[in-house]
Amino acid sequence: MQSCKMKKFPWVSACAFLSMVIGYTATVNEFPGYEYRYACLLIVTVLLIRLVEMRFVHVPSVDIPLWISGLVIFSSYYLKFFLIAVDPSSPVRMGMLTTLTVPDPFISLALVKALAPTLIFDWSATQIISLSLCTLGVVGWSLTVFLIPTLKINNISKISTLKTSFLVEVTFVIAILLSIVIAWASYKYDIGVMGKNVSDILPMHLRGIIFHLNNYFLPGLILMVIALAYKSTKNLILVLGVVLLFMNGFINFVITSSKSVILWPALLVLFLVVTSGIKIGYRYIVGAFSGMLAILLFLPYMHAIRAARIAGTGGWESLLVAASSAKFEPFTLIIKSITWIIYRLPGIDIVAAIFGHHGAPLGNRVFEVLMSKNGVSGYLTNDIFLIPASYPHMNAPGYWGWWYLVLGLPGVLLGGVFLGLFIRLLWPLVLISRLETAPLLKVYTLMILFTAVSEGTIDSMFKIVIAMLGTIIFLELYIKYFTLWCDKTFFQITKVFGTK
Repeated sequence: MQSCKMKKFPWVSACAFLSMVIGYTATVNEFPGYEYRYACLLIVTVLLIRLVEMRFVHVPSVDIPLWISGLVIFSSYYLKFFLIAVDPSSPVRMGMLTTLTVPDPFISLALVKALAPTLIFDWSATQIISLSLCTLGVVGWSLTVFLIPTLKINNISKISTLKTSFLVEVTFVIAILLSIVIAWASYKYDIGVMGKNVSDILPMHLRGIIFHLNNYFLPGLILMVIALAYKSTKNLILVLGVVLLFMNGFINFVITSSKSVILWPALLVLFLVVTSGIKIGYRYIVGAFSGMLAILLFLPYMHAIRAARIAGTGGWESLLVAASSAKFEPFTLIIKSITWIIYRLPGIDIVAAIFGHHGAPLGNRVFEVLMSKNGVSGYLTNDIFLIPASYPHMNAPGYWGWWYLVLGLPGVLLGGVFLGLFIRLLWPLVLISRLETAPLLKVYTLMILFTAVSEGTIDSMFKIVIAMLGTIIFLELYIKYFTLWCDKTFFQITKVFGTK
């Protein structure tokens, strides 16, 4: 009886309420004249979170889109709102751009002022207006989730039974060879290096092909190795597959100096475990925790590596530069890393910067901008933030920021509705898929959701979606047909050698 009561306790909304109370108490003095409006916005948000919580079915694979969208929205809009308010040196509080001014242990405030223009505006009013806009989006999201029942899911797809054990070994070897080839090509031709102009133009769009193979096909191939190894109880290959996935993430970071690529493997494995019913033992949980701790300790050094790479230093030489650039203080490094992750997600800071720069929705230019090369991110970066087009950088608008720039306030509400429909209608269809690559389909669907909600680069995600779909189609054909040939060939070879 006690466990049933515990299950019924609304602990999600209770934690949200406690966070809002602490955040309000710590920051209310920063918003003179807006105390009641501020409190009302937070109360409404807690009530909306309670509505979403009432629709949890308490099945991890079914509820995970709610968790992803809810945690990203809470972290990047509300938690970040509190952090900005209590930090007097916050770049957003000073009215400056965010991506150029994300708090970083290696960026000085003087450099921040040199990179981004300082604007004079009512900071308190702008922040409250930004919070109101975000709450409007949460209204659309939560009410859609609450009012529309999820499609009935009779049988969630799991990892299918292998027709041949030879498939796992062959696929794992292919993944290793492809990792080596892609890493060599990426390093040699500086493919995907952040903040660096393209120097070598390869024929037949090879740069783009290698980029998408590296970011979507190769991770998908390794994920299928992990899933198939788990189903066939090949624990050694399963562990080696996870190691290979994280090694590729680390190598990609060294080559491209992109901080996000080192976090991708953790998200991919997490989504695979939750959605495919993979059971992991205690030692694997400890290993995963240790791995995440190592990543958190390493994150603060990444800006120094990026700066060295942009300056022309080689990838591995940049590691030595970063190692000597800061003292190793574990607790401080972890705090800086967690802060960086929260500030890394575009959210309330971008919305405030849009209002602070007097940014307006596109209006009649909406189709022109959506069809342009850089889309809404280009409009935000060059037209609103006035960053020169020659600067190798694009600002992501965040989910609510994207909908506001495209359709104004009605667009923010509509964006919440679309997010709710994605969770209620599309995700159940993905869960019941009977494809051989169903585990990968679920993981990539969640990655699309996470990218859209966090970055808000919705109009520029077409190539990403195509690359993911192409990966799924290719691997589906590979598993269904090519493996039959492999199995037959392997059987014939063993028969011949057996005869001899």
